[in-house]
Amino acid sequence: MSRRKRSSVPVDPADEDGTPVVRPPSRSQAKRDAKAMGPLAIRLVQLSARQLKRVELDPDLVEEIVECRPLERTARQRQLKRIAQLLRHEDWRAIQDSLDD
Repeated sequence: MSRRKRSSVPVDPADEDGTPVVRPPSRSQAKRDAKAMGPLAIRLVQLSARQLKRVELDPDLVEEIVECRPLERTARQRQLKRIAQLLRHEDWRAIQDSLDD
């Protein structure tokens, strides 16, 4: 049996007019991004009310963060996952950068 040679040159897909096609992130990258939301959610919950106002967030997200503060163990973990899920729909890198400053 003969083996087929694989092309060593990566092929970038392009439209008919030659513009490159934007691919969604790989599944592995999406999982890494989702995992990065956990520590960010914890940092947001630990912020004071004054610090939280300085960060530009969606009002629904702020409401979820405020609701998470008094919760205990399992309920808190569930709420942190919910906050992380909402963060995926936001520009979470910008939020993280604003917290680092």
